[in-house]
Amino acid sequence: MVEAINIQRQTDFQDPGFDPMGELVLTSEKPYRVWVPPNKIIVLGSSQKPENECNIKNVLADEIPVYQRTGGGGAVVLAPTILCIALRFKREEGYYIEHYFKLGSSVMQQVLKTEFGLEAKAEHISDLSINNKKILGCSMYMPKEHTVYLASIMVQDSLSDIERYLTHPTKEPEWRKGRSHADFITNISHELGQELNAEKFLPLCENFIKDNLDFG
Repeated sequence: MVEAINIQRQTDFQDPGFDPMGELVLTSEKPYRVWVPPNKIIVLGSSQKPENECNIKNVLADEIPVYQRTGGGGAVVLAPTILCIALRFKREEGYYIEHYFKLGSSVMQQVLKTEFGLEAKAEHISDLSINNKKILGCSMYMPKEHTVYLASIMVQDSLSDIERYLTHPTKEPEWRKGRSHADFITNISHELGQELNAEKFLPLCENFIKDNLDFG
């Protein structure tokens, strides 16, 4: 029998300032956070089970922490090759989930276009693609007064980690069309044809968010 994975949620952490998933943006002074994960972790959607989404033997062998976010979305591997974004919007009357997904993801589309000349296309409701391959995924949590948008964008090659720790998702967007991780995922460095460090990409995104986004 395979050992069970210990899953932690934000409310489980002894350190109230520990924020590996970005969920503390809901109560932080700033309505945004941009960061590069210091180590590999796995984050599951609110209703996902690790035995369905993870290669448990590899996760346990490599001692990869597994967390569960409050919002929906699919399982992701976060690592130093990835840039993470957390945004908090004030809820507005007449605005629905698709509006907030568009608000958050359009920022990353603009950054990629302005800084690198890359055209990222919105797919489904919560993905961005380049050349029909996923480069960004996001999730959303909508408490009463705010909307929390959480996204991860693949800056450097993360495929080996994704293939090692995540099985094929139990639910997938129609545009994936059953493709394997290798056939479905890309990263900024690959699309540019040159290596881009996630830490160097961070200030570009943070400054653009600070200067251009209206959080309400």
